[in-house]
Amino acid sequence: MEFDLLGPLTARTSGRTIHTGGPMHQLVLAILLTEPTFITTASLIDLLWPGDSPDSAVPRDPRARLHELVSDLRGLLRGAGDDTGELLPPRRNGYQAQVEREQVDLLRFHDRRRAARAGQDAGELDKAARQYREAFREWHSETGPAVIEPYAGLPGRWARQQRDGLRAVYLTDLLACIDVELQLGRHRRLVPELVSLNAAHPLDEQVTRLLMLACHRSEQTATSLQAYTRARKKLAEELGTEPGEPLRELHRRILRQDPTLLVPEEPNPPSQGGQPMNEQNSNSVDGIVVGPLLQTYEMYGDANFGVPAPPASATATAIREFRKSVRAARHAGVLPHPTAAAVEVELARILNGDDAADVMDGIRHLLDGAPDLVAQADEMIALARRGAL
Repeated sequence: MEFDLLGPLTARTSGRTIHTGGPMHQLVLAILLTEPTFITTASLIDLLWPGDSPDSAVPRDPRARLHELVSDLRGLLRGAGDDTGELLPPRRNGYQAQVEREQVDLLRFHDRRRAARAGQDAGELDKAARQYREAFREWHSETGPAVIEPYAGLPGRWARQQRDGLRAVYLTDLLACIDVELQLGRHRRLVPELVSLNAAHPLDEQVTRLLMLACHRSEQTATSLQAYTRARKKLAEELGTEPGEPLRELHRRILRQDPTLLVPEEPNPPSQGGQPMNEQNSNSVDGIVVGPLLQTYEMYGDANFGVPAPPASATATAIREFRKSVRAARHAGVLPHPTAAAVEVELARILNGDDAADVMDGIRHLLDGAPDLVAQADEMIALARRGAL
């Protein structure tokens, strides 16, 4: 029997999905699976029905209600094949789920990310990068919490705290993984992923730092400097502050072309998903940008997503036409799929209010080897500078 917590709670056995009851049944099961150690009845009641929580509906007899929920779960699991009752065996004054860590996606995620950290601390960078990516695949999406919500649909404060904590852990580990992969010389392939992260976390200076490094090492120094300019503007507008010293120092080193910033590019780096990033597995690459792109589709519509388009504007029309050209170039093999995805993420920034000329100038640097697209980008830059875009 296997369980997923990184998303809606799902239980499976022999390829079949098992019904696990209503939201409170699932909440009990999720708590017991998250840390499968002994938990007292009193502690479990406190997690299920914290008295000061505004959305609590504390039953008249919490202990009896908890017993009823666990009894229901045992019946559901027994009907699915757990005839021995081994998953939730009786315990005196408490409960404990009897599962192996490999049976639960969340526990596999934590085990793999901890192994990756240990490898990183030991200087085993290639091994660490591989284990980080294996950990992220437990989220069933290349984007993790950008698209997949852990403990989805579960009520209460405990589930909210778990969701928030996991989002923070995922981002911290993802940035650590990217830092490792940059040390390994995988900068060029990381640019699209970092563009997406930067769009989702524009105030995160660590994300900006990694994006600047990846672009600079990929011979996209202008794009790297533009990322700094955008971050500085965003920090000033929203927080009234300047970038921290580490980001300012990186900016200065890029401006003076510090040779110590560069590392040799790794030849034929392993694919993050275990297969090459090409059109055949483009769905996984699409995942890298789904979250930010949804903002674009909400702004000007996309039939594939069933989003109604708002009234036409010169900007939306120009972006829609340019996007068609980008997709045509991708299908013709002129643009690699990750590059096309990165361009689409950048286009979203225009519709969110960023300066069109600056964004298009950055996009222009992603279009090496596609002269028709470069010409179209130049035309849009000229329109933007005349105020016609």
